[in-house]
Amino acid sequence: MCDILGVNSWLKKEILLMVKSQIIKDLAQDKITIESALRRLLVISYELDNSELQKWIENELNGYTNNSIIPDYRKNVTYMIMYSGYNASTLIRQQPLSESYFDKELQDIIKTRVIKDGVNILENSIKSKSEIIFNLIDFAGVVSHNSGGLIRCIRLEQIISKTTFLQILSNVKTKLIQLLLELEKEFGLLDDLDIDLSDKSKDELREVNDKITNKIYFNGKSEEFF
Repeated sequence: MCDILGVNSWLKKEILLMVKSQIIKDLAQDKITIESALRRLLVISYELDNSELQKWIENELNGYTNNSIIPDYRKNVTYMIMYSGYNASTLIRQQPLSESYFDKELQDIIKTRVIKDGVNILENSIKSKSEIIFNLIDFAGVVSHNSGGLIRCIRLEQIISKTTFLQILSNVKTKLIQLLLELEKEFGLLDDLDIDLSDKSKDELREVNDKITNKIYFNGKSEEFF
């Protein structure tokens, strides 16, 4: 998995020496899962009443719905189109298929695929041999037509590369660490899974929530670090 926050190892060590909260150290050193860290952040941040943060955490835990705003890091996935069936009279099993056999409209659907599954499914997929597969057999007729009847699919799938899962999890982990660092800076130690808002005015809390929301939707293209 990518280095946290995209920094050199020596700088990462310096950051961790300054960090007080064990949850941040454990997450940075892979001693807890991303799923576990998300659940803890859900509890820690409850008093902030930040609906966008809560929704982001719940979506990453439970998966995104069709009505959800999908983060950029869950788009532009790496994949392969595989098919089993016949190429002319030759039986083919699990071989790559060129996207040129699909109409442009279908190519656009395939290329704009997003990953909606929760982080637990992605973590388990990386550990196991299982893959996230989208069944494309409904498009078998299109492939047959565009190949002049040469290619007849019995099985047609879009298989998502595990590299995509690693990239998604790396992005979630980085955002988690940034959020936790921001909360620690504002409220101190986080290991009691609680934050004290008593010394913050409404304007100060609004500013904290704005910073947190910006980190959730930060696209990684800016030079801003924190």
